[in-house]
Formats: sequence, structure tokens, C-alpha cells
Amino acid sequence: MLDRAEALRAKRPAALAQLDSLTQSLFGDPRKKGSIGNTPTQPRLLGLLTRIRTGKLDANDADEDGVHPFFTCAVKPLRINTPAFDCKAVLVAGNGEINVKYFEGKFDTYQRTYVIESLDESSSNTSSCPTSRKRSFNCPQKNGSENSLGE
Repeated sequence: MLDRAEALRAKRPAALAQLDSLTQSLFGDPRKKGSIGNTPTQPRLLGLLTRIRTGKLDANDADEDGVHPFFTCAVKPLRINTPAFDCKAVLVAGNGEINVKYFEGKFDTYQRTYVIESLDESSSNTSSCPTSRKRSFNCPQKNGSENSLGE
């Protein structure tokens, strides 16, 4: 059990670095004052740029015959029949296995999985995903596609 905890702890810096990289690709370099992508702007609160929500369900609400993804804090999503979301979103596990995913389409999430949706469609342009990072972050595809940050 201690080995598993140590393995998770060792993965945390890499996961946080990838999340920082994702943030920069979506919103620009935070070290450059007022930068969102390549467009100079005034600094704004994250809540003015995104809509941040969580799911309302427990993991035991999953249905293995479900037609939609049900994102929990596990790396692999479960399934569910009743989606609560239909959008493009970055999904961040709030506890358990540290992971970040991008999904576009209908889905639902566990109560401790954060759904971060851009309010400005132009700032979430996924064509700017760095192709050199395709192994660790696959650029999203349309129609209910899922990609994750991590190994």
C-alpha cells in the first residue's frame, strides 16, 4: 500500500506540470501580464473566463451498459445513461487518482470531478495543442471524444 501511495506521489509533479502546460495552451503564458493566447487583454479572474461545475452523482450511480461516459476520479471513465453535460470541457479529478482529461460531447461526472468549460469559444481553440506533446496530451476530436493528460 505504501508503494502505491509513493507511486502516486511521484506522478503528481508531472501531472501538475502537464496541467500548467494545458492552461498555457488554452489561456496563454500566465507570466505575461494580460496574455490570453496571443491576444493582449486585461488580467481577468478565471471565473470570468470559464464556467466551473462539478457533477452531482456518486460513483455507484454508474451503469455498465450506459451509452455516455461517466467521469469519476479514476483514469478510465465509467458509463451512464443520463448525461448532465453536453459541452467541450477540461475535466479535473478532485481526489483519488490525479488526472486531467478533455472531452467534447454528452457526459456526466462524479461529484468531485470538476468540469471546466470556456465561456469564450475563441480561447478554447484546440487547434493550438502542441503536436510535439501528442503522446502526453492528445488534441481533442469532435463528436464525443476523450483525451487525457498523463502517461
